[in-house]
Amino acid sequence: MKREFWDEIIENNVIDSIKEFCSNNIKYVSTCFITGSYVRKEYNIKSPNVNIYFISKENQRLSLISKLSYLWKVIEEKLEYNNVQLHIDCHPYTLSFRDIKFNNKITLTTNVFDLSQKNEKYNLPTMGPGWMKNHEIIFGTSDDLAPLKQPLEKNHIWFNAVHEALTYYKNMLIHLPWALDWIENPYLLIEESTRYAEEALKDGINIALDYKELHNNKNLELLHLWQTQAKSFFEERYQDEGVWAFNKVDEMKKINSDTEITAEMAISIWEDSLKVWEIIWKKYCKQAEEYLGDSQIHLFKINNWI
Repeated sequence: MKREFWDEIIENNVIDSIKEFCSNNIKYVSTCFITGSYVRKEYNIKSPNVNIYFISKENQRLSLISKLSYLWKVIEEKLEYNNVQLHIDCHPYTLSFRDIKFNNKITLTTNVFDLSQKNEKYNLPTMGPGWMKNHEIIFGTSDDLAPLKQPLEKNHIWFNAVHEALTYYKNMLIHLPWALDWIENPYLLIEESTRYAEEALKDGINIALDYKELHNNKNLELLHLWQTQAKSFFEERYQDEGVWAFNKVDEMKKINSDTEITAEMAISIWEDSLKVWEIIWKKYCKQAEEYLGDSQIHLFKINNWI
């Protein structure tokens, strides 16, 4: 599919539906904005993803979440008419239910934040400046987004938040072989394993930056110039392991549903995704020790989910 096709599908069926929803639910919605690759028109045309976030009116987050469930159903039906499936990406958890009869899909990475937490930057210590660099407000006011422009600070709050993310990635990866029917459809395990390996790798940029580099948004430069600068960065900060991790994730991302895949190949890629995670985890532990000493001992281990 060409980008023009996806632009039309997304605008007419997703964005327009969300705009209408927001206008009809002003009791609950304060602001809605899009960010990421879709705004830059650099999204993957083989698997388009739209990052779209909502800020609810004060103390209306739960009500808005429940109402959005009905909106996703409306959008899902519109897309299916065009032979496209909708996936709601409940990041950092696994993708929502999918029907493998669809060859085309659109993924929405989304969440709802509460306006009552505006002064706490919506409890997003590792996010903000990247979203604000490329974003489009489709409903509401830029004033709601002002806290997200604050630079990232590499402090104990930041390290705690990154630890939470790495914990999720590790435990999700561990559970994937039992969560997906990969023996019947090996690509499902490859797709999800690649997703968490890539998330860990990208977090590896922020982890390897020093306080000043992160504060000055060096991470945004590397993320937006990924193809030309990221590999040399991983070589410099992670040495041979970093180059291996970068190349491995790049190799994983080139596999698609049309690739001839075996179950053995899928489980091997799943194992490699855990190796990528381990490389980033080692760097995180080293940085946490350097910045925090042993005052935050819980940050040096990953608890298993039970």
